[in-house]
Amino acid sequence: MDKIILKSTDTASCTLPEPDLKIRMGEIRSTLFQNILRKEELTDGFKIHFEFNKENFQNLTDFILFESVCCSFMNFEVRIEPKEKSLVFKLEVNENQRELLKSYVANL
Repeated sequence: MDKIILKSTDTASCTLPEPDLKIRMGEIRSTLFQNILRKEELTDGFKIHFEFNKENFQNLTDFILFESVCCSFMNFEVRIEPKEKSLVFKLEVNENQRELLKSYVANL
């Protein structure tokens, strides 16, 4: 998908300039987010499941550190499910930012 909508007139938006945002989306699609096992839409966000391994865990940690600065309206949660060998990443937003998050996740 070429169209990236992460700007909002509400209090939430990504602070990266548009050219940097396109580069960033390409980077995360080609690393961590090419390894998605499944996505689940929740009432307050999304759960994204990955295979639990060192590389995915490190990439997810790097992702959270970066995104928490430019997309501070998002809340992040990571859970390891050893029995399922799964890494569960939860992105949460408040009701006003739900459509913004849907656009973000759709571009992953």
